[in-house]
Amino acid sequence: MSEEFDFNDDEILDDETSDEEENDWTLKESLESDPNSSVRTTILEKNSMIGLLSIRSAADGAAICKVDPREAFPSLKIYDDPDLARQWFAKAIRTSVQRGWRVLYDGLPLEG
Repeated sequence: MSEEFDFNDDEILDDETSDEEENDWTLKESLESDPNSSVRTTILEKNSMIGLLSIRSAADGAAICKVDPREAFPSLKIYDDPDLARQWFAKAIRTSVQRGWRVLYDGLPLEG
C-alpha cells in the first residue's frame, strides 16, 4: 500500500475467510440497510492522478474504502467503532494533503 494515503497493509482484509470477516459481512449488510447511515466521499488529485477515500458509517460500525491509482485494487477496512473510523478518515485526508494531494471534492457522494 502507498504511504501517501496512510493505510496499513496489515489492516486490509485478505482473501481468506475468517470469523472476523464473517462479522464484517454482517456489518456490511447492516450499513447497507440502515436508513440512518451516512456516507462521505473525498476525491483527491496529485500529479494528474485521482484518488478516492470514502466512509460509510452507522451506529454499529463503519467501512472505509480507498482507491489509489497506483494500486491494482481498492482497499476496504471495516471498523466496529464508527467514531474510530471517522477519526482515521480525517487523519488520512490530513496526511494526504500534507504529502501533496489536493482535495477536489469532500462531501456527499455525487449521484446522477
